[in-house]
Amino acid sequence: RRLDGAAEANMMDGSYSISFGKCIDIKTKSEDLFSGSFIDQVQNGNALSLKSFVVFYACQDANGYGCSEADSSVYLVDLPTYMSVVGTKQVYQRNDFCEQCENKLDFCTANNGAYEADVDYDDNMNDDYNNYMNDDAVNEAEAEEQQDEGNEEQKEENQQQNQQNNGEQKDENKQQGNENQKGEEGGGRKLKQQIDCSRCNELQCFDKYADDDTVVNQAAIRDEIDTNIGAWIEEVANCKATNEVIDGQPVYIGPICSDYADTFEIGAFLDEDCSIYTKLASFGDIAIAEKANYNVDVVGYAINSLKTAFYEPMTCEAQDFAEGDEEEEDEEENEMSDYCTQLLQQDAINFNECAADQEQQYEGDDAYNWYSYDLEYADEVEEVCAKIVSFSGDYSNYYDSKFNGSVHTRNRKGKLVTGKNTLSVGATVAIVLACIVVVGAACSLLKPRRVKAPALHEPVYGVYQGSQHRIS
Repeated sequence: RRLDGAAEANMMDGSYSISFGKCIDIKTKSEDLFSGSFIDQVQNGNALSLKSFVVFYACQDANGYGCSEADSSVYLVDLPTYMSVVGTKQVYQRNDFCEQCENKLDFCTANNGAYEADVDYDDNMNDDYNNYMNDDAVNEAEAEEQQDEGNEEQKEENQQQNQQNNGEQKDENKQQGNENQKGEEGGGRKLKQQIDCSRCNELQCFDKYADDDTVVNQAAIRDEIDTNIGAWIEEVANCKATNEVIDGQPVYIGPICSDYADTFEIGAFLDEDCSIYTKLASFGDIAIAEKANYNVDVVGYAINSLKTAFYEPMTCEAQDFAEGDEEEEDEEENEMSDYCTQLLQQDAINFNECAADQEQQYEGDDAYNWYSYDLEYADEVEEVCAKIVSFSGDYSNYYDSKFNGSVHTRNRKGKLVTGKNTLSVGATVAIVLACIVVVGAACSLLKPRRVKAPALHEPVYGVYQGSQHRIS
């Protein structure tokens, strides 16, 4: 039984967050799978037909602490849709905020003079670039030792912090509820949140209006980088053609579940729909040619944006700020963002409303009865959902990170290592522009600075280290 995702979206508002749950592959039987072009790879165990899906959680969590299965509504959607929505949202967070800043330019100018660029690009860019390229304060061995020794302590600290945060949030929600009630009693209208003009300035949202041509040009480069990153993510989510060829067949890249079922990978496929996965090509090799298409490491930045989008919850509150004492009707206070609305409307269904299907016996050509599969096709999400429920938690994932590498880092127990190799937007853009200024061409950022994972309201760029399956 399907509960339409669009109906669910109408029941939710901006106080919700969305968190990744698990990634599940459905093995299928493509019409082209047994053609002369692919049959040898299939028989040798190097190719198969599949489609990947994401189980994700939605809960009331306006501050972005994240959702778990226990306290959430659970949904199912295909992996390409999930990647496209959360990935582009992560990339364009700065742009979306800056769009609001630009809409309030007159207000910020009158109150803060925020249009004045206050960054000395020549000095700061070079300093950030040199610090970034020469920072060896935390090497891999030391990081590994610190991680092993600090895991238990950090876990306990995180638990205590979460309890404290939850308690504070409950108090805050209660207080806010009282204030809201007073507002309703006083006429049913509330004040919108005012734009933070200082934040607009920190994110350099007004640089395009600066008098300095250098600053204006750098702002244009920054926007171009963001556009290229978002476009690359969209292309990959929708199956991107490459220049790679295997046995005369063109190779495509697209999203696939990791072999741990806990995130995405970028797999190699033999068809334009990215349904026939092959082990005979890896993204790590293809990425080299992909990077050559850009003056900066768009591919690396895109991968790191995707990693953060999958690792961290996505808040659903729409950004809409006031000027001065502008008021707004109560029912519009917690409007849901277009990203969350889109995700819930793109064929997402309530996973808990799915009934397990009866075991089906698929009758195929006897010549190929050695090939087993879950569903002949995986185009109907309701049918997929029922099949996944019938698995009773026993899922199969087909990506082989030991053979094809991974874009993620894991510890010895196979757990994802998050929060590494990331830079804030200011540092990254400064480094990119410094590369252009210092060496006159694009440069490869090979030595990541160890920094704390950035806040969700900033786009996350970082340094893609390649596709090796690294165990730390």
